[in-house]
Amino acid sequence: MDYSMTEIAQNSSVVWSSFSEIWPRLVEKNIVELTRTIGNAKLYKLNLNNPWVKELIRMDKIITKVETEKLLPRKQKIAA
Repeated sequence: MDYSMTEIAQNSSVVWSSFSEIWPRLVEKNIVELTRTIGNAKLYKLNLNNPWVKELIRMDKIITKVETEKLLPRKQKIAA
């Protein structure tokens, strides 16, 4: 899926002034990439081929697993 800058800012709960300040760096470092233009709107998506993005996704999976394991009851060993 691709999104406009406005949609990305709103969904990330970041104030527009802060968002517009950091955005050029995200584009410059290829963290996000332009996918298409519709009228005046430019749409972007996360660049899944970027090494930083890959690492963030990997870390997110690890953190999610650790936190999920804390919340779920541990399986009890059944004596055979």
